[in-house]
Amino acid sequence: MGCLIKLLLLPFYLVYGMCVFIVEIVKAIFKSIDNHDKNNFTPVPPVPSGIPSMITDGHKYEYFVAEYLRRTGYSQVTVTRGSNDYGIDVLATKDGIRYAVQCKYYSSPVNLKAVQEAVAGAPYYGCSVAMVVTNNTFTKSAVTLANANGVILLPNVNRLPQIIYEQKPEIINEQKPKKINKQKWIIIAVFYFISIIAFIGLYYSGLDGKELFIYIIVETLILAILVIIDLVKYRKHQ
Repeated sequence: MGCLIKLLLLPFYLVYGMCVFIVEIVKAIFKSIDNHDKNNFTPVPPVPSGIPSMITDGHKYEYFVAEYLRRTGYSQVTVTRGSNDYGIDVLATKDGIRYAVQCKYYSSPVNLKAVQEAVAGAPYYGCSVAMVVTNNTFTKSAVTLANANGVILLPNVNRLPQIIYEQKPEIINEQKPKKINKQKWIIIAVFYFISIIAFIGLYYSGLDGKELFIYIIVETLILAILVIIDLVKYRKHQ
């Protein structure tokens, strides 16, 4: 009697095994999608709020000033060589005017020597305007000399323009993963539901074990092929 019950339940065991197989494949697919969603986006770090965290010496401050000038509308911004720069650290252009910039990263106010260096170095680079930029302030004598020679002084340059911080971080490789075709999976589910009904009918119609085994293998291979095709198409769109 026990053997007869097991025999009668055999198709349901096989159907259960096929359903578990299908569920595991679907779970693997959606796990792959979740992992892709987590790893697909790479945000650019926000711009630092000021120089304390990014500037440690005068040379790095020159590059900071160069970026500051770019952000404030200057073009053709370049940093000169570290040695024999004739007192000019950065070159920039705005509205057709070429600027020679002297950068001073000081812990105290900048004196008139920096203004003198800027005035002397500007003609060497073919610049018509000299500029001195510092993270600090200028002494009264430096301001007087700058006014007499038409030198632009920019004190307290220790932060990039505020508009930069109001911008949202840029996203790299922004690409939404291709959604799995729901209609295709509905068709597959219907196909296997019909196959299960057909399998039960064939089982009780007198097919031998070998024929039923071949039937199960064919059905499983068809499912595997459909799943592989869907995964390949999905990966091509990543």
